[in-house]
Amino acid sequence: MARIVRNDALYKQVTDAIRDDITQGVYKPGEALPSEARMLEQYGVSRTTLRQALVILRTEGLIEVQHGRGAFVRSRPTAAAALTRPRTDPLHTIGSVHIFRQDADAATAALTGVPEGSALYVRETTATDPVTGRRVLTRTLLPFTAAEGTELETDPFPERPALLAALSARHGKLTAKELVSARMPTPDETKALALPDITPILETTLVTTAKGRTVLAETETTSAEAIRLVYPVK
Repeated sequence: MARIVRNDALYKQVTDAIRDDITQGVYKPGEALPSEARMLEQYGVSRTTLRQALVILRTEGLIEVQHGRGAFVRSRPTAAAALTRPRTDPLHTIGSVHIFRQDADAATAALTGVPEGSALYVRETTATDPVTGRRVLTRTLLPFTAAEGTELETDPFPERPALLAALSARHGKLTAKELVSARMPTPDETKALALPDITPILETTLVTTAKGRTVLAETETTSAEAIRLVYPVK
């Protein structure tokens, strides 16, 4: 309960202090944490620092933030849900599927390795993960140059096995790597994923290449609260 005095990053110190109070029973399951104003005074840190600490505690599944009421200790701290679903296992689509053409901006050009302004096929939808039950935003980018000379020019997004088969037949052996990042959501993402306030998101992108050239980028975005990735060792 003391003020923060160590030399570590302030948000980590606050996180550790609140976590210790929860695990030691200072704050009981279901009990509200002190108000934001009280914690700011108690720890002597900025509002931004305190909110960073609360984001981490939410991600760990120790607290939940209820809009207009404050932060509460979870009645049963949530064990991290493991994301182990292979990309070959389908998501359950709950929204409309949007397929359109888009010229690559700086972000999508960097992801797909094409020049800015190059044409991309884009597929977007909202779905649920059958393992965790969480909402997932999906976005698939297919460069026009990767689809050229294949049936994908007229049907860019068949079932995934057919998509990969068409790319392999045109470009040769495919290899893939997973890119993972966490960040705070945009307002549109918060709404689409039905997220509570102060909830980070986890973004995983599977980038498929052939002969060093990106031919497909598949992104899934979901809540990062109390979640962990599992990569089986082969």
